[in-house]
Amino acid sequence: MGKSTEPVTDKEHVAFLIYWLNAVLFCSRSVTMQKLYIPLAIKLHESKKRLCLAKLLLGELYHNFGQMVDQLRAGDTTLRSGGPLWIAQLWLNAVFEKFM
Repeated sequence: MGKSTEPVTDKEHVAFLIYWLNAVLFCSRSVTMQKLYIPLAIKLHESKKRLCLAKLLLGELYHNFGQMVDQLRAGDTTLRSGGPLWIAQLWLNAVFEKFM
């Protein structure tokens, strides 16, 4: 990161996108950055048009729900959820707004 007047380099932008995907969008509980999202970050950086992440987010959401169900079946009462569960919460708030 240089001075505020210097433009952002390609490496800085890809590094930011990797962090954004790990921490904000997919809400990884890991302290380290997952290498899984590096190709996606590069594609987001290089792409001049929009990229649809809906299927990837939905798949990650279903995966996290599956992990939560496995924890419940194993008798673990302390759910350690991770991932984009904010999508489910957003959807529930939007659909059941009049019941809240």
